Amino acid sequence: MGKIKKFLLFLTMVVFVVDIILVILYVKSQEEGEPIINVPTYDEPPSLLTEIPTYNPDIWQPNTPDKGVIIDIKYYNQDNFPTFCEGVTSLMALKYMGYDITINDIIRKVPNYEIKYVNGQKMGEDPNLYFIGNPRSADAHGCYAPVIENMLKEIAGDDAVHNLTGMEIEDIITQYINKGIPVIFWATMGMSEPTTGTTWVIERTGQVYSWKGREHCLLLAGSGADSYYFYDPMDSRGIIAYDKELVEQRYEQMGKMAVALVKKAN
Repeated sequence: MGKIKKFLLFLTMVVFVVDIILVILYVKSQEEGEPIINVPTYDEPPSLLTEIPTYNPDIWQPNTPDKGVIIDIKYYNQDNFPTFCEGVTSLMALKYMGYDITINDIIRKVPNYEIKYVNGQKMGEDPNLYFIGNPRSADAHGCYAPVIENMLKEIAGDDAVHNLTGMEIEDIITQYINKGIPVIFWATMGMSEPTTGTTWVIERTGQVYSWKGREHCLLLAGSGADSYYFYDPMDSRGIIAYDKELVEQRYEQMGKMAVALVKKAN
């Protein structure tokens, strides 16, 4: 019994000494400004590196009972870029086609224009030419298809990008989705009814412009009997089904804008 007590006392002393050593090392590291544990750094915010499980026909049940062609794509969310759905959706398309790029690279290639007041008048620019606001800000608005088209062409080349604006969705499905090419697609948040948003004067032309509220960009990746399937950067489920008739209505209301990246990276 005495030997056991001595052994336990010895273990206690060892633990105590180890604790003292660890405390000394921690204090020393703080004084030198170096962490004990190396924390990895990322080119993209951590939440944008989180892959959400995507379509698996054996385990996944969509919002509607039909299952059709769905392209399997790595999902990225826009949590750190609450108004830059266009950029995060483009990131998904670029990554799918094999381009080594980050969301920060995309931001650098998208021209932006922040709304300002001049003599009490709200001044802005054309969202077909600029992203309106700061892509990192929750107060920004967004941009339309030509801005994303130009950004993609700068990255992949003119012949790698198709502006599909005006094309019917079923034609997009036949010519692109069924061939394994996802499409950057403009609609609304949650396919809700668009509203009249902020109004400003376009500085170059003096034209009064009204932003379409609830504008949203997402990646069209599939079609079933009753639904179109999207990778929605605002929806953490990754892929989501929306009723076809509703999608077609929102697509029409938002100007029938869509862009496809058709060429894989070399």
